[in-house]
Amino acid sequence: MRSWRPWSAALGAGILALFAIWGIAAALDDGGVARNVTLAGRDVSGLDDAELTALVAEIAAGYSATPVELRVGDDIITTTAGALGISVDTETTIEAVRRLGQPDAPFALRPFEWIGSHLAEHRAQVLFDIDEGRVLSQAPELLASTAIEPREPTVTIIDGRLALSPGVAGSRVDPTSVLNALPVGSALSAGSITIDVTTVAVAPRVTDTAVETLIDDAERRSRSGLELRVGDDPDTVEVPADTIRGWWRPIIGGDQGVLLTLDQDRILRDLATLLEDRGTSSGDATFSVAFGTVVIVPPPGGQVCCDPSTAIDVTEALADDPATPRPVRVTLRTAVPAQELAEAEALGITELVGSFTTRHRCCEDRVDNIHRIADLIRGQVILPGETFSVNDFVGPRTVEKGFVVAHVIENGVFEDAVGGGISQFATTMFNAAYFAGLDFEEYQSHSIYISRYPRGREATLSFPHPDLSIENTTPYGILIWPEYDDTSLTVNLYSTKHVVVEQTGQEDRAQEQCTRVITRRRRTYPDGTVKNDEVFAQYRPAEGLNCRGEPTIPTTTTSTTTTTTLPGETTTTLPGATTVPGATTVPPDQTTVPAGTTTAPTTAPPPP
Repeated sequence: MRSWRPWSAALGAGILALFAIWGIAAALDDGGVARNVTLAGRDVSGLDDAELTALVAEIAAGYSATPVELRVGDDIITTTAGALGISVDTETTIEAVRRLGQPDAPFALRPFEWIGSHLAEHRAQVLFDIDEGRVLSQAPELLASTAIEPREPTVTIIDGRLALSPGVAGSRVDPTSVLNALPVGSALSAGSITIDVTTVAVAPRVTDTAVETLIDDAERRSRSGLELRVGDDPDTVEVPADTIRGWWRPIIGGDQGVLLTLDQDRILRDLATLLEDRGTSSGDATFSVAFGTVVIVPPPGGQVCCDPSTAIDVTEALADDPATPRPVRVTLRTAVPAQELAEAEALGITELVGSFTTRHRCCEDRVDNIHRIADLIRGQVILPGETFSVNDFVGPRTVEKGFVVAHVIENGVFEDAVGGGISQFATTMFNAAYFAGLDFEEYQSHSIYISRYPRGREATLSFPHPDLSIENTTPYGILIWPEYDDTSLTVNLYSTKHVVVEQTGQEDRAQEQCTRVITRRRRTYPDGTVKNDEVFAQYRPAEGLNCRGEPTIPTTTTSTTTTTTLPGETTTTLPGATTVPGATTVPPDQTTVPAGTTTAPTTAPPPP
């Protein structure tokens, strides 16, 4: 009996010591997470409530950003678990962590259970909450781009008759397939989620049969055509059945499901084409100049087809019994000239780019002709890239056109003819174009020098030749605006300033007994390109003599063409120019004048 007592005493003392140590440890661990507990790979042993709650919230935020791929056929839509409605259930997760490693053995065995807790690892699971309502609402919204809308049955024309174009079913995602495919538990913790989403068919709202019934009725109403009467015109215009068939449109929705109605915009467009020769033209926008300012004058407007009320009348007529058709009276409308105004504004005619003035005696017959041709040409516009020919526009000068008999030069001899004196207009316009930087397709100087004109820089006119033909090589329109009083004529050219011009010199060369005057010009463009060109005048030695000193020889026509040069300076044989700030240089026998206006000397013309 004595032999076991020491062992028994030692065992008892050890157990008492274990209970003591366990009690102290249990007291120290009271309220914290048990030993060897991990959550999402992180050690949470001993964490108190606040620490554990903060850690679980951090883990929850990370899981909310878990990428989710929704696949619909070949389409992939990427979202996140949080956006789809999946979240960490923080309260349940915290409770589950706290339960792990907690004593559940009988009290007498708990010290031994405590010893075992030092050796075993406890892995807590992150627990999730799936918001089913959010999944079912978000899935269709996220996958809206993958939906295929059904195509409703509609009306087409086949072989000249109304026919059915059948409806086609569409498709949309089935949100329950997303919900059912969501992983739970540890599967969600893998780092990403991929879900194959199924679709369901979506039928058209209207059946093919319902539309076919309406088509039969529309075809019956179309086949007889329609008669139109424009205003009080007794003649009618027939609208063919094929045109009417193109007006029918099905309207889906409403209490009746589908209606077949008429496209009123299409009716008005088709009638405007059919009746384009009825009514009156709206005309074109024109230009005027008031106190030096360019004004766009809108066209007066015209009567064209059709007032919107006509479409309503046509609709009502086609709703009547097709067996007793009635003519539809068409109401015209006043045309709105918005397009014409926009086109005029786009020409950039805003400022004076070239101007020249010549003077004459008052009250002579030739002055009547100068004023007449100025009136005829005033307001004409040379479009970009186009050429204005005085002879093509005015035509032969006749009494019927308002011209009178006055002095002309014919084969180097002063004579009388209808239209005499208009060469002063040609010279004035030639110089305005010269200083506006324009080119000349055809021009010719007088064969005898007349001191009222700038020597070497002038032009004459006869019909059909010589002509004054001006080419607009700028990107803007050129408005020709002559003005005159009793003793002077000015030709103004309005556009947008595009080139800087200066006359660089003048040279006389003998041509037998004639004198050839060469006038040089430099044009500088916005991109730095410089063009040098020349214009020519050739003067006979005296009235009635040619260059060999012999009596009268037919005049010749001078024409030039323009070539483009690269940046830098190249001398070519051609004309063109714009008015520039500052004074304009003119030949020595003339006067320097302010920018924008170059005036010939005021010496009186020779006697008749």
